[in-house]
Amino acid sequence: MKQSTLTRLLRVWRKRIPMISPWKIRIRLERADKMDGTLGRCDMYVEMQMAQITILHPDDRNGKPEESNPEVDLIHELLHIVLDGHCPQQRYSVPHEVAINALSETLYREYHKNS
Repeated sequence: MKQSTLTRLLRVWRKRIPMISPWKIRIRLERADKMDGTLGRCDMYVEMQMAQITILHPDDRNGKPEESNPEVDLIHELLHIVLDGHCPQQRYSVPHEVAINALSETLYREYHKNS
């Protein structure tokens, strides 16, 4: 996946998740040495409704594509804006992440089922 593809996917998913429309969101691919072992990260500036989403570069993903999908990771990070964007002091928990993972994967499957 190229940066241009990721940027296009951000535009697509912004339309599908209207609750994030007021937010200014930047997105970039990053290599593993800058990602602290994560697949994605969303740095939010709640008061300004701005976010920087960083997604692990596909070349650094270990595993089969269906197990590690940058588009699912993008959806996951966008859902953090929806669910946590009103609360700058949100503390993440395992159940919170599990729920967002399930929602992300379901949204991805449902939108691509009819493609």
